[in-house]
Amino acid sequence: MKAKDSIGIGILVLIIGLFFFLMASIGTSQQGATCGERTMQPGDTCMHFTNGSHTGDTNYDQQVQLQNSSTTESVLLGIVLSIAGIGFLLYGLSKSSKPTPKSSVSEPPPAGD
Repeated sequence: MKAKDSIGIGILVLIIGLFFFLMASIGTSQQGATCGERTMQPGDTCMHFTNGSHTGDTNYDQQVQLQNSSTTESVLLGIVLSIAGIGFLLYGLSKSSKPTPKSSVSEPPPAGD
């Protein structure tokens, strides 16, 4: 892999990882649970539908648990991607900073008089 490719991949993966991490961090700042766009209160029930068919309900406590687990997964994914991005960057930078090896063929000594 070329150094420029590694650096580009590293930057992209790092940006994606930071995006996941920041979005999950913003999500944890919310208090309580949401159902769609609405904030739930203890005692509320969230009804779930798929293709217009009722697929189940979750109460407030279940919704908080579901949202917390998906937030944790997003934070972990963000951390892993960020570490991988940094690894690609470091690899690419180390490859680009090394001098290119010169040809090992030596020139013949000058002819004597």
